[in-house]
Amino acid sequence: DWVRGSLHRMSGTMASRMSVIQGQLAGATGTGPADPAPRKSKGTIGDVFVNLGSEASSGHPRLVDLKERLAREAGDSPNGTAAEGSRQLAQSWDRLLVAMARELALLKSAPTPAIPSVDMRDVVRNGGVLALEAAAAVRRAGVVVLRNVVPREQAVQWKQDLEAYLGRNRDGVLGYPAAEPVVYEVYWSKPQIEARQHPGTVAAVHAMNSLWHSDDGQVDFSTPRMYVDRCRVRPPGDAGFALTTHVDNGSLERWEDPAYRSIYKHIFNGAWEKHDPFNGNARDEAVMDMHNAANACSFFRTFQGWMSLTDTAPGEGSLKVFPLLRESIAYYLLRPLQPDAPPDTLCGAFEGRSQEITREWHAHLVDGMVSIPKVGPGDMVFWHCDTIHAVDAIHQGATDSAVFYIPAGAASRMNDRYLRRQWRQFLTGRTPPDFPSNDAEVEFKDRANAADISQAGHGLLGAT
Repeated sequence: DWVRGSLHRMSGTMASRMSVIQGQLAGATGTGPADPAPRKSKGTIGDVFVNLGSEASSGHPRLVDLKERLAREAGDSPNGTAAEGSRQLAQSWDRLLVAMARELALLKSAPTPAIPSVDMRDVVRNGGVLALEAAAAVRRAGVVVLRNVVPREQAVQWKQDLEAYLGRNRDGVLGYPAAEPVVYEVYWSKPQIEARQHPGTVAAVHAMNSLWHSDDGQVDFSTPRMYVDRCRVRPPGDAGFALTTHVDNGSLERWEDPAYRSIYKHIFNGAWEKHDPFNGNARDEAVMDMHNAANACSFFRTFQGWMSLTDTAPGEGSLKVFPLLRESIAYYLLRPLQPDAPPDTLCGAFEGRSQEITREWHAHLVDGMVSIPKVGPGDMVFWHCDTIHAVDAIHQGATDSAVFYIPAGAASRMNDRYLRRQWRQFLTGRTPPDFPSNDAEVEFKDRANAADISQAGHGLLGAT
């Protein structure tokens, strides 16, 4: 019934995408093929970002009908007209701009930073969850710096071990940019595995997941899961890996996929104030990758994240975010539904790409970006899966800015289905399912293997 219901919800999508979605749903029952979704194309992280050179078409005639339907469905009247719905969405937009201006002014005048920092030792003393005041600050901002997740000296050693791994396998290493990689197509080095399954990391993921809730029973936020990702070593002066302001986990999908759209029902109904970004209902059914694009995520990450391996201050190749989570989500979802937006576009949303946040369509968001505080080796940064973020255009520091990308995930039907595929890729050294199928590490020396996975790691990685 769940499979049939999900397919019914997707009935309005293009036929070319249905084969991918049906394959994913077949895997959910355990009766489908062992590896139901086709593998991604080869490439690098640059293929998902328009500003890094990835091509994308901007106009889609089908979006004209979609936007008209969203307008008809907006507001209080189930039988309303598109004109009535558009008026309610415009009124909601006006309220949003006023609220954002007010909240940003409060953040600027507040005695505490807009981005909260929490010492992991305090979390442990509080039973493994954030204290109420800290939790409220994280829910408001959508991002947090967790200090002292692992010992500083351990993180420093992991960077050294990673560099040794890259050196031993230099002839096969791939990354972006191709000539002098900053983000490496490397997933299975031993230091990455050790960092993912370290008790401090597991405790951090548990603490972040505890901020979520749901009543549909689809996601078990008390059981952590680990989505394997890349690593970054950005040298001083680098201007090549300049990720402009964007949102991950799909772009057009937030409007087009019925289950994904339902997560934001209050926003699309003209009542953005009611939206709860930490309500997990329907997250396990949302299709975030309708186009099987390389780098597009098909795993529900409660938070994206990374572990710092170096001392990195603002302006030194670090992260920037917009510090009001609910308001920013409402902004980029409502923006294409305003009268001045072209009828056949969704203002920076492209097939198989991240959601671009641009000055042309999202000036308030671009102007409101702030840098995260200085981080050190062993600190982790987590940002909500709907958070607007960017990377410093130029690394102006004197030393490397290095991280392991380590997001937070929880047990669910969709996530555990993905982990089964991920585990098979790990055993053979192939690239994880969501990423470009370069399989560069298959022949790498000293690649991690099953013997390197701890008991906790088996559960995190869905080992079967």
